[in-house]
Amino acid sequence: NFMRDDITGLRAVAVLSVIFFHLNLFNLNNGYLGVDIFFVISGFLISKLLFKHLKKKNFSIKNFYIRRIKRIIPMVFFVILISIPFFSFVMLPHLLKEYAESIISVLFFVSNFFFFLNTDYFSSSAEFKPLLHFWSLSIEEQFYIIFPIVIVLINKYFKDNFKKIILFLFLFFLVITLVVNHSLIEIFYKTSINKYFSFYFPFSRIWELLMGAVAALYATNFKKYDLKIKYFFSLIGFIIIIFSLTL
Repeated sequence: NFMRDDITGLRAVAVLSVIFFHLNLFNLNNGYLGVDIFFVISGFLISKLLFKHLKKKNFSIKNFYIRRIKRIIPMVFFVILISIPFFSFVMLPHLLKEYAESIISVLFFVSNFFFFLNTDYFSSSAEFKPLLHFWSLSIEEQFYIIFPIVIVLINKYFKDNFKKIILFLFLFFLVITLVVNHSLIEIFYKTSINKYFSFYFPFSRIWELLMGAVAALYATNFKKYDLKIKYFFSLIGFIIIIFSLTL
């Protein structure tokens, strides 16, 4: 069971920061970064589970996918079914058509691409997209379709360098994201292509999920440290998060 109290608390910080951002509360100008925090948490939890089963040599990609489906699909259907009657009455026809299209994109876990083509996340019109929040779930699921296969291959053919390869992949995608965000996006924006390209696309989020994987691999090295030292660095981490959300 990897649902520790500290991770649950960090999840609460991530979720509340996004909610407060959309409600314009507490001056959380960067509250949307809660999604980034959530990606790291998700990468940590899933990777911890994958690495545990690989170590015990009882990992099954099929069982992994089945567990993900059982965990995600019921809640996705629940949210959609609950929302349909309400929005069918309050939406204008053209908005209702787009809403129906967004439902399809959510069910196939491609809503991040759909909203990239149709929505600026930071505009006021985004408030009228009931399923907009599913974009991040789509990115997660796209990642988890590929990630277990990659992990199994690395474990099979490069087992001795397993940790180093995961760390390299994290650094590789981090550098790629930095390069794209500070060069190509500016070019795209000047040619009237949506400047939030990197916001919705999985390639620029992979490093966050892989950061969680790196944490899952290397966290055991910190067990030997005194509890006071752990609390100190936890406090430093929390302060950095608060500064990131507000400044």
